[in-house]
Amino acid sequence: MDKTVVVAVNWYQRHILYKKPMRRITKFYVDDREGLCQLGDTILIVETRPLSKTKRWRVAEILSHREVADIQPREIVSASITNVGDDEATSRPSDEASSRTDITQEIPAAEQPSEKPKTSKKTSPPQEIPAAEQPSEESREQGDQK
Repeated sequence: MDKTVVVAVNWYQRHILYKKPMRRITKFYVDDREGLCQLGDTILIVETRPLSKTKRWRVAEILSHREVADIQPREIVSASITNVGDDEATSRPSDEASSRTDITQEIPAAEQPSEKPKTSKKTSPPQEIPAAEQPSEESREQGDQK
C-alpha cells in the first residue's frame, strides 16, 4: 500500500431505541500517487473510477498538516532479562540496571503477607453435640413395608 492512504471519517448516528448518539467510523481507501499525505493530515478526497478492490477515491487537496508524535518502542536490555536458574539472576543488579526493578527481587519481611490473619475475637471451645440415636431394626422394617 505504497500509494494508498486510509482516511477515517467520524460521524454520529442516534440509536433507534435509546436515542443516544453513537460514534461511527468509516474508512476510505484513497489513492495518493505522489505520496504527499502523512499521518494526521486533513485532506479533501474525490470519487473516481474503481482503482482496485477497495480503492474508489483519490486525493484532491491537502487542507492542513498536523504533526503527530511518533511513539517508538523502547529497547530491551538483554542484561535485565535472565533465566531464574542463572547465577546472575540471584546476584545484585549491575550499575546500568540499578534504576530498573529486578524481577527476582525479594519482598522485605515487613511487607510479606502474614500466614494467618490475627483476630481479636475470643471464641469458646467447640461444644460436644450428642449423637443422634440410631433407628432400630424394627422401625427400619416398618418403613420398608410402607
